[in-house]
Amino acid sequence: MEERRERVFFKCTSFRGNVPAGYAGMFGRMRRIYQFAGYRKGYHNMKVILLQDDKKLGKKGDVVEVSEGYARNFILPKKLGVEATPKNLNDLKLQKAHDDKVAREQLEAAKALAAALEEKQVIVKIKAGEGGRAFGSVSSKEIAAACREQHNIELDKKKIQLPESLKSFGSYEVAVKLHPQVTGKLIVKVAEA
Repeated sequence: MEERRERVFFKCTSFRGNVPAGYAGMFGRMRRIYQFAGYRKGYHNMKVILLQDDKKLGKKGDVVEVSEGYARNFILPKKLGVEATPKNLNDLKLQKAHDDKVAREQLEAAKALAAALEEKQVIVKIKAGEGGRAFGSVSSKEIAAACREQHNIELDKKKIQLPESLKSFGSYEVAVKLHPQVTGKLIVKVAEA
């Protein structure tokens, strides 16, 4: 029995001295070396702040944890993100605060414009055909041009929501999407030229 113990002990000898029998062999030694060096699972990940939206990782401004190789070889060289250092995290915080302030200002401006539009009326003139019927129709482009001429208010024709072109005389209430959260109403009067 003594002879066998010595042989097992001899096989377990490493360059750092004796190790328990469970860690014998090259695999066991390398595993222990990597664990002591900090290469355990999760220790070689890196935090990155995304500069662009990515389907797999997240949205712009998110702080994500990825493997160090993926960050150094793909994300950082392609300018998809930056390393999450304390300086970069502080810059991100300031940028988010600035974006929130700008978004609040845009919302306030849209609400003020919506209130101003509700008090106004735009008159669009089109030709009359036979029997007093309208000849042609009124599109969002013509409504935007008339609003600019009559009230000095710039409206994007794409934001004027018409279910279909206005093809008859009369007054219509038209919705104007000024902001994702604000929709104004504008009264358009179609008159005979």
